[in-house]
This record gives sequence, structure tokens and C-alpha cells, in this order.
Amino acid sequence: MKGYSIRFYRSLGGMIPEGIRKATATKLRYAGKATSPEQYLGGWITTALAAGLAAFAIVRLLHQPYAGIAAAFVFLFAQFMAYLLLYFKIESRRKQVERVLPDCIQMIASNLRSGMTPFQALRASNRTEFGILKEEIEQAIERSLGTESFEESLLSIRNHVKSEMLDRALRLFTTAMRSGAHLADLLENLSQDLSELQMLKKDLVTTTKTYTMFILFTVIVGAPMLLAVSIRFVGIMADMQQRSDIFGSIAITPEFLTMASVILLVVTSLLSASLIGVIKEGKVLSGLLYFPFIAGACLAMFAAFRAGVGAVS
Repeated sequence: MKGYSIRFYRSLGGMIPEGIRKATATKLRYAGKATSPEQYLGGWITTALAAGLAAFAIVRLLHQPYAGIAAAFVFLFAQFMAYLLLYFKIESRRKQVERVLPDCIQMIASNLRSGMTPFQALRASNRTEFGILKEEIEQAIERSLGTESFEESLLSIRNHVKSEMLDRALRLFTTAMRSGAHLADLLENLSQDLSELQMLKKDLVTTTKTYTMFILFTVIVGAPMLLAVSIRFVGIMADMQQRSDIFGSIAITPEFLTMASVILLVVTSLLSASLIGVIKEGKVLSGLLYFPFIAGACLAMFAAFRAGVGAVS
């Protein structure tokens, strides 16, 4: 049964344009996944279709309109989730590698000073605590014992980890080997520079925590409170209009304003999560990881404020 499913996924994924399949293959390689792009795309298309049909059936059973729009939205959202899962996996691998890269380079420099060749120094420096970097170095060493040269094997690590920091380190390492420079001194300076760069990034995150807290307070507390008060005010005005002819008719109802408030809070949560991602990582997509938590807290506070304002009134 499993083999049949895999063949089905590959057949379905094979219908995707070649450009998308090539881009997906690159992302799968960066994510450390051995799955073929056809199988990955076919599996997610099948999952998205099932989710879209389920959404269509649920909306129809509830006798609500726009079942087709709901199904299309769920289908596209599932495809977007497939992209996000790969993106976060790639980013996770990058962070893990960059975290241990300065220590690895420093260890290689120490081994070079002890009289080892670059190949021996790299092999002796490959420790278990380096995690993903250890696995990639092991594979590079295996390739260098085959048909590839040592330099080509090292540079091929860039094809499995998407990291500018690692890319620069590997290019500097291989260039220094070719030029016959003082490799140990060069690597020690590189390790120190990378460590200082990481410390600067941590300091930047610490410095911007105030802005992050202000954004979270405004979105999670301020916006839900103001919207809850506005809905209660509209409700009071609607009650007064029904009891007296002094007030004119109110076009906006509390029910409409409640629905609009929920949509507004979700969109605001998405934008604030993206902004936090830019502040912390310099990337919009990195902030989407916080979106479910911000949106959940925002809607929970909105429901609590609505209940509180209703009880006070």
C-alpha cells in the first residue's frame, strides 16, 4: 500500500512544471531530505485536495455560502504550509551549523598548528557535538576519497546547507589552501570574526526586545480591548435606537463589527509577526513561526475583553 502511494505521489508530482520541481529539489536538499521533489509535491497536493474537499463539505453541511471559496482557500493554504515547512527546516539547519561553525574552525586551526595536513586537521576536528556540520563534513571526506578532489568535496557542503557564513568560510578555506597562505592564522582570525558577528547579532536582538514587547502589547492587549469597547458601544446605541425614535438607524451592527474585528485581529497578528521576524532575523518569513501564538492570544484576549465589557455594562 505504501509503495502504491509513493508511485501515485510521484506520478502526480511529475505533472508539475519542471521549474517548480527543480526549485523544490534544491529546497529539499537544503532541508536535508532525501525525498524526491515529485513525491514531495505529489504528497502535498493530495493532502491539500483532501483538506479542500473537507472544507467544502463542512461549509455545505452548515448551509453556509461560499463553499467553493473556502475549499480554494484551504487548498492554497495547505500549499503555502508545504513551502513554510521546508523554509523553517532550512533555517533550522542553517542556525545549527552557524552556531558551531566558529568552534569547528578554531579546532581545525589548532590541529593545523600541531603539524597536521588540512585533510587530517578537518577529519580530526569532526566532533559529535557539531551535529549537522559533522554529518556534512563526514560526507565531504567520503567524497574526497573517491572521484572528487578535497577542495571540491568541501565546497559541495554549500549545496546541502544554505548559509552565507558557511559559504564564505569554505571559500576562504579552499582559497587559502591553493595560495599556500598561513592557513592556521587565517582560520583563527576567521573563527574570531564569526564569534564576534554572532555576539553582535545577539546584542541586536537584546536591544530590540523593547520594540518587540511594545508590538506584542499593542496587538495582544490594546487592539482587542479597543475593539471590544467599540462593539459594546455599537450594541448600546442599537438598543437605544430600538427604544426611541430620537436616534437614527445604525447601519453597523454588533454582529458585523464582531466579524470584522476577528478578521482585523488575524490580519494584524500576521503583520506584527512578520515585523517581529524582520526585527529578530531580518526575514519576513521567519516571523510567521510566531503567527499562530500571537493570533491565538489576540483572539483569546478579544473574547475575554468582550465578556468583561459586557459584564460591567
